[in-house]
Amino acid sequence: MRPSLFKKKHLFLFCYLLSISLTLGQEVSDESAIKKPVQIKELRFQADQYKSQKHYPQYINTLFQLRRQYEESKDYSSLAYILSEIGDVYYQWGVYEKAVDYYERACDPLYSHYLSATDQRTIALKSADAHRLLQSYTKSQVLYEALYKKWFDNWSEKEKLNIVNQLANILKKTEHYNEAIVYEKKVLEFQLAFNDSTEIANAYNNLGATLKKLNRNAEALTYFQKAFDYYPVSSSRQNKAIILLNLGIAYQTEGDYNKANDYFGKALELNKKQGNQEETARTYNYIASNHLFLKEYNEAIVFAEAAERITSDKKLFNLMEVSYRILWQAHELQKDNESALQSYRQYVAVKDTLMRRSKLEEQELVTRLKEAEKLENRIQTLLSENELQQAELNRVQLESKNKAVEIELIQRHNELNEIRAKQVQLQQEKEIGRLHLVQQTLIRQSREKELLSLKESVAIENREKQVKMEALHQQNTIKQLELNQKEITLRNQRLVQYLLFLALVGGTVLAFLLFNRYKLSQKAVKEKLLRQSSEIEQRFLRAQMNPHFIFNALNSIQYYITSHDNGSAARYLAKFSKLIRHILESSRHQFIPLQEEVKILNVYLELEQLRNSNKFDYTISVDESLEDDFITIPPMITQPYIENAILHGVTHLTERGKIEIAYTKSGDHIECTITDNGIGREASSAIRQRVKPGHTSVAMELTHDRLELMKQALKGEYKIQISDLMDMSGHACGTEVKLWIPFMEV
Repeated sequence: MRPSLFKKKHLFLFCYLLSISLTLGQEVSDESAIKKPVQIKELRFQADQYKSQKHYPQYINTLFQLRRQYEESKDYSSLAYILSEIGDVYYQWGVYEKAVDYYERACDPLYSHYLSATDQRTIALKSADAHRLLQSYTKSQVLYEALYKKWFDNWSEKEKLNIVNQLANILKKTEHYNEAIVYEKKVLEFQLAFNDSTEIANAYNNLGATLKKLNRNAEALTYFQKAFDYYPVSSSRQNKAIILLNLGIAYQTEGDYNKANDYFGKALELNKKQGNQEETARTYNYIASNHLFLKEYNEAIVFAEAAERITSDKKLFNLMEVSYRILWQAHELQKDNESALQSYRQYVAVKDTLMRRSKLEEQELVTRLKEAEKLENRIQTLLSENELQQAELNRVQLESKNKAVEIELIQRHNELNEIRAKQVQLQQEKEIGRLHLVQQTLIRQSREKELLSLKESVAIENREKQVKMEALHQQNTIKQLELNQKEITLRNQRLVQYLLFLALVGGTVLAFLLFNRYKLSQKAVKEKLLRQSSEIEQRFLRAQMNPHFIFNALNSIQYYITSHDNGSAARYLAKFSKLIRHILESSRHQFIPLQEEVKILNVYLELEQLRNSNKFDYTISVDESLEDDFITIPPMITQPYIENAILHGVTHLTERGKIEIAYTKSGDHIECTITDNGIGREASSAIRQRVKPGHTSVAMELTHDRLELMKQALKGEYKIQISDLMDMSGHACGTEVKLWIPFMEV
C-alpha cells in the first residue's frame, strides 16, 4: 500500500474511533437517556443527510445500522446495495482493503442476484480497480479480463477502452510487456476510431515506451515519431515534451547521441515555456547524461548543475540524486578527484536524506497506530462501563416490566455487538499497518545495503588506483636504477679503454726507444707525450661540454612534461635519444667525418625547433668541393655558436627566425659560416644582463680551449670572426659567425 493511502486510512480510523468514543461517553454519562427504535426510512434519511454534509464518521455509522436492520429483516436486495455503498465510502477514503472486502460481499451469490446487471458490472469494476490500487495486480487482471469477456456486448465503447487500457497498465506493472502490447494496440484502435488526436498520440507514445522496455528500439522510435506527428494539431505542450523526451531517450539507447541532443533540447524548450520545473530538471539530467556518453564532460557538468539548482530549490530529492551522480561521474572522468569526491559526498547525502524521509514516514505511521491503540483502549473502557449500565438496565427491566425499556436494551445490546465487530475490524487494520511497516523496513534495509555496497565499491576502486600508482612508481624506480647501472658500466668501459690505450702507447714508446738512438727517442717521446696530453685535454673538454648540452636538452623535455604536452615530449625524447647515441659514438674520436657532423647538427636543430615551438627555419649546406665522407673535423665544434644563434638571436624575434650554416674549403682549413636573422649581439647582451647579470657561456669557453689544444696538437691555426649584420637603416638584423677550423683527411 502507498504511504499516502495508508496515512489517509488511519486518519479516517482516528476520526471514526473518536466519534464512537464520544458517542459511548455520552451514553454512559446520561443514564436517563433511552433511544426509541429508529425506523429504516429515518436511518436512510439520516445517512443521506450525513453524506451531503460530509459527516463521514456519522454517515458510515448509519450505514452500519442500516446493514444490521437489513440483515435482521433478511432484505438481501437492500443489503447488497448497502454493502456496495459501504465499499464506496472506503474506496473514496483510500482504504482499499475494506472497499474490496465489502464489494466482494455485495457480489456474494446470496445477494448479487438481487442486483441489476448494470449494478453487478459497476461493483465488479470498482472491485477490480480497488485491487489495482492495492497493487494486487494479478487479482485485478483476472477481474478485468472476466468483465471484458462476460459483458463485452453490454459495455459502451468508452467503457471497453477503459478496461483495455487498465489491462495494458497492469501487465506493464507486472512486466508482462509482450501481453501489454496486445492490449495497447487495442487501445490504439479505439482511439483511432474516436479520432482524438491527443489520445491517439498518447497511445502511440505508450506503445513506443513498452517496446523500448523490450529493447525493440527501432520499433519504439517509429511509434514515438508517429506520436509526435499527431501532436501539431494538439495544444498539449506537456504531452509534446514527453514525446520529445522519449525520442531523445530512444536515440540515446541506439547510440545516436547527436539526434538525442536535438530532441532533448526541444523537450527542454517546451518544459521551460510551460514552467514545469520538475520536468525541466529531468530533461537537464538526460542532456547531461548524453554529454557523458559523448565524453563532453564540461557540458555534462553544466547541465547537471542546472538540474541540481532546480531540484535543490524544489526539494526534488529523487532527481537531485541523479544530478549529483552525473556530476560525480563527470568529475571523476576528468580526473578532478577533489570535485568528484565532493559530488560523491553530496550524492550519498541525498540518498541518506531519502532514507531518513522514509524512516520519518514509518515513525509517523507508528505514531498513528499508537493513537489508534489508545482510542481502542478508550472504547474498551467505555464498553465495560456500558456493560455495567446494561446490567443496571436489565435490573430495571425486571423490576418495571416495561416493554419499551426492554426494546431499548435489546437495541443497546445490538449496538455493543456492532462495536465489538468494529473492534475486530480495527485489529485487522492494525495488522495491515504493522505489515506495511515491515515492508517499509525491508525497503529501507535494502536501500541501506545498496548504499553500503556503493561505498564499498568506491573504496575498492580507490584502493586499486593506489596500488596501480605504487606499482608505477616502483617500475620508474627500477628503470632509473637500470639507467644508473648502465651509466656506471659505460664509465668503467671507458676507463678500461683509456687504460688499455695508455698501456699500448707506453709499449709503443718503449719499443721505439729500443730501436732508435737515445736523443732522437727522447725528442720523439716528448712530442708524442705532448700530442697525447693535448688529446686527453680535448677529450676532457668534450666531456665537460656534452653534459652541458644534455642538461639543456633535459630542461626542454621537462618543460614539455610540466606543460602536459605529452605528444611533443614523446617526439622530443625520441630525437633526444637519437642525438645522444650520435654524441656517444663520436665522443670516442678526436675527429669525425664532416658527413657525420652534419647529421648530428641536423638532429640537434630539429630538437631546438621543437623546444622553441618551431619559431625558426634552418639550412645546412656543404660545398661540393668538400668530400664530406673523407674530411674529418672535431665533433660538435660549431654547436655552441649555433646554440647562441638560437638562444640569443632568433628566439627574441616576433617574426619567424632563420639560421643558415655553410661549410666551404679555404686552403687547409674548413670555413664554417653561421648566419642568423636575430636581434644582434648588443640587444641580446642587454637582455642577458637584465635577466642573468654576470652570466658567462661555459660552452663557448670550452670550445675556445678545445681549439687552442688542437692548435698545439696539429700545429694548425684556427680563426673565429663574429660580426653584426645591419639593414639599410643601420639597425641590427642578425649575426654572422665564421670559423676557420683545421681538418684531417682520412
